Order: sequence, then C-alpha cells, then structure tokens
Amino acid sequence: MALLEYKSDGKITLDCEGFLINKRYVVTAARCINEQLKSVRLGETDLENDPDCIGVNEFIECPPPIISIPIDQKIIYNMSSSQSHYHIALLRLKSEVKFSDFVQPICLPINRSYNAGKQLMVSGWERNKANRKQQEIKGFCNG
Repeated sequence: MALLEYKSDGKITLDCEGFLINKRYVVTAARCINEQLKSVRLGETDLENDPDCIGVNEFIECPPPIISIPIDQKIIYNMSSSQSHYHIALLRLKSEVKFSDFVQPICLPINRSYNAGKQLMVSGWERNKANRKQQEIKGFCNG
C-alpha cells in the first residue's frame, strides 16, 4: 500500500492511495493526479502512531521508519473500450524502493482465472472522521 502525499501552502496532506508494483512505480486512480501531488509514502500502517509499533510490554515490534519518495513523473491512462473504462495512473518514483518485510510490491495476477478459488488478501485504508488505518480483508477470488 502507498499513500499519496500532496503539498500545498507548505502543508502535507494524504488524500489518495496507490499500490507499489515494482521498485520504481506506483499505480493509482487517475483522479488522484494533480499539481499538488509530490511524493509517495510507503511502510505506513497507522497514521496515529509514529513509529507504528504493535504489541504489549516487552513484546513490542516496531517496523522501520516510513519512507517518503518524491515523484519523478506522472503518467495518466484514460482508456475506453466498448465494454469498460479504465482511468489509472502510474507514478514513476525519483529513486528505487528498497524492499523489506514491510514494503513489498503488490502481486498482480496474469489473468483472472489464475487465482480462481485461491485465498487472496485485499488491502486498503479505512476512513473515519478522526483517522485512517490500514485495513486488510481476506477473501476468495471467484474467477
């Protein structure tokens, strides 16, 4: 998961998500692209805590600090066919991402039937009035 960082009047806001697909690119929705979009945040799991430690007493585990990487290029794809519309964007990062246990590219299937009947995980950011927290939902792909 990636959070998109927007900068306006010296203030950074987080307003859209994306997915790391390799060491240099993030895919997101085309509607997320504007002039204020400046960087991508990786390794974040809880916006209320820094660092994002979990556990109790002596059994606390803390991931490495979050990574913020500037965007080198924004590429928007507005493709339409007779059956559907795709409005996605690729963000080329200024530097390569170093993968870790907490920062990995998303696994993209070759085709829909490839994952039919296999358990998959969907990840996104849950929103409410006060905060955002990363949420994971396990489910099955039905081809």
